[in-house]
Amino acid sequence: MAADDALNEGDTRNEASSAPAPALWAFGGVIFTGAFLLFQVQPLIGKYILPWFGGGPGIWTTCLLFFQVMLFAGYAYAHWLSGRALAQQIKIHLVLLALALLTLPITPSDQWKPGPGEEPMGRILLLLIASVGLPYLVLASTGPLAQAWFSRANPGRSPYRLYALSNVGSLLALITFPFVVEPSTTRTMQVNGWSLATVFYIGLFGWVAWQMRSIDGETSNDAPPKKEAVEPAPSLVWNVPLWLLLPACGTVLLMSTTNLICQEIAVIPFLWVVPLALYLLTFIIAFDSPRWYLRPLFVAGFLASAGASCWALNKGVDLSIQKQLGIFISTLFFGCMVCHGELFRLRPPSHKLTAYYLCISGGGALGGLFVSLGAPALFQVFFWEFHLGLGLCGLLAGVLWLRSVWSASRMQLVVVCVLMTAALQALTWGLSQQMKRIQTHVSRTGGKSLYATRNFYGLLKVNEWPAYYPGGTNALTAKRDLLHGRISHGGQYVDPALALRPITYFGPQSGIGLTLTHVREGGAKRVGVLGLGTGSAAVYARAGDRFRFYEINAAVEHVAENHFTYLRSARDRGAEVDVVLGDGRLMLEMESKPMKFDVISMDAFSSDSVPVHLLTNEAFEIYEKHLSPGGVIVINITNRYLDLAPVMWAVSGHRNLHLRIIHHWPNSQLEPWFNPTTYVLLSPREDFFEQHTMKKASLASHETFAKQLRKWLKNAGMGSGTDGQLTLDAALQRLLETTATKNPGEEVMIQHARQIAGTLFIQNKYYANYTLDSFLDLPIDKKTVPVWTDDYSSLFSILK
Repeated sequence: MAADDALNEGDTRNEASSAPAPALWAFGGVIFTGAFLLFQVQPLIGKYILPWFGGGPGIWTTCLLFFQVMLFAGYAYAHWLSGRALAQQIKIHLVLLALALLTLPITPSDQWKPGPGEEPMGRILLLLIASVGLPYLVLASTGPLAQAWFSRANPGRSPYRLYALSNVGSLLALITFPFVVEPSTTRTMQVNGWSLATVFYIGLFGWVAWQMRSIDGETSNDAPPKKEAVEPAPSLVWNVPLWLLLPACGTVLLMSTTNLICQEIAVIPFLWVVPLALYLLTFIIAFDSPRWYLRPLFVAGFLASAGASCWALNKGVDLSIQKQLGIFISTLFFGCMVCHGELFRLRPPSHKLTAYYLCISGGGALGGLFVSLGAPALFQVFFWEFHLGLGLCGLLAGVLWLRSVWSASRMQLVVVCVLMTAALQALTWGLSQQMKRIQTHVSRTGGKSLYATRNFYGLLKVNEWPAYYPGGTNALTAKRDLLHGRISHGGQYVDPALALRPITYFGPQSGIGLTLTHVREGGAKRVGVLGLGTGSAAVYARAGDRFRFYEINAAVEHVAENHFTYLRSARDRGAEVDVVLGDGRLMLEMESKPMKFDVISMDAFSSDSVPVHLLTNEAFEIYEKHLSPGGVIVINITNRYLDLAPVMWAVSGHRNLHLRIIHHWPNSQLEPWFNPTTYVLLSPREDFFEQHTMKKASLASHETFAKQLRKWLKNAGMGSGTDGQLTLDAALQRLLETTATKNPGEEVMIQHARQIAGTLFIQNKYYANYTLDSFLDLPIDKKTVPVWTDDYSSLFSILK
């Protein structure tokens, strides 16, 4: 009833038409259901194939490109079909519905999984065409075709509320997926459920098409409609380019904003859905009624938020992720409100309905093609498409506002002209300053750019800088860094005398450094590394060792082999080092026999984005198949925005793996060549962690420190009575005196515990300053999260 009321509002039936029509609820049901299924399948199929293609942001960008192009194809089909005789329209569409039915269910075949080094974008597009292509085409044509049939069956009634209804269905689909569908169902259930719902939709639309046979063939949606509140336009010649430009600009903002967010956090449906849902919300608001789009309010909001985006981009990774998300999402909302609000003001009468929708979808497809194909080829240094979208949106808003007041009073024209000119100049200045800062950053710091490229997997740069080095006294030497997006992924000194020093995230005291040094007690080892980077892990390779790197990005292999020397030097020392191109998890899955690795290291970040598919329960099942008895899995969980330790605790508990956390916080003044790191080490056996060096290193973890302290106190007969009022430092000193006679081997460990108790703190208080009782009563900060799986991985509780 609510849908019928919305459709009836403001409309009056043409009493002269005697032709019966399908019920209003049927048109509303078809359009709503079609829109719901159209947008539910987007995150559904994207999530399904995410582990197959590396889990990077490019997967969703490619999916969006496919959806935009297929939306255009559906609208083009509807536009072409609406020009045929009604009887012919019904027959053709019934045949297409039947063909779409035959392609269900849409479960992608495992044959679409890429092979080693295979180009991903083309394969993803072919996979999507084969699995969801025809159903998606039918769903995409639903809105314009059903509205055209509605206009034909109900001459004089406005169909624009039906468009708003379709957007409500789309928005509901996007909201329910991350909050209802994804957490409560498996991927297989999602695909099968969607396919069953599509069967219902095809049946309903088929029934509507069958009912349309009774409409008089001469009745047409070209019949003169009642007057609509459409803003007069000077000429269709000017309107058609704007029908393309405005939605293209909105799509550029949508896709470039999503790219920015996913590059820095993680590639999960929730972070796909939020921008897309806001994008659709602006369509709903703008197309519901002209009164909702208040041009001065939304243009001013866009200009303010665009300025805030320039500031956020200048702040870079130093700005909290919550602030970055708020700023970029606000900019997307206001920018799309401007684009879609202006687009609605330029809407035509209903007899040009399908042409109008065709242009809107065509503009969206053009924007998608530009971001997916044009921008990576044109912009090698940064994601300039975001800046371009901001500039184009501001320019279009200014031009259209000036056009609307051109014939108004001279004072109004002057005021608008002055305000928009000043605002656009400010926006242009902000964007140009940010672009200039990025382009000149390397040269301003005395460095030089050696290599830059951009492909499906993101932005890759090699820069050379002056840097301090071990053994130098305030002296500088050349150091190369590999950057993925805005994050450093390793480095190396250029001087051959320093080139084999492990630095950045791979220092000797880091989790990976300690593991590669002490595994197999220094004997020959087999190591599998997911994520090549600069090849820094190979600095620990010795004669007789075998290191196998799995790297999905061919450009990274080129960089490691040609701009850094870690791999070459390891081979020269007699180690066997090879690189397998392809997603690490998928390539391990394809290995013909267990690799029996002593160490499996996962360090495959994209910018600062977490590779979710490499941290799921299914991923660890694959790792364990290729792990030797007593082998160690090493996970780099160093991250600015996410606390990944709870995820690792969950998987270790689920899979009965022993776990240690190794923190390394170097003094940035004394050792600037090291980065702070946090590694998680997991093993089916505890033997490796019982080594003295590993026990000492793991004390930096609060849980391990407290556990070891209780063990020492028990062995020494301490901890009761007045002992509990001692400071932790005093208690450790007494333990040291007692242990010197009872267990001399523990002296070094307790001395180390005293040292780190003076540097670590909880609740703004150093360990050493707590009383023994109060320290042992402190709750272990150990969040509980569900085990991540390929079906569902939540980030809400681990945001820093």
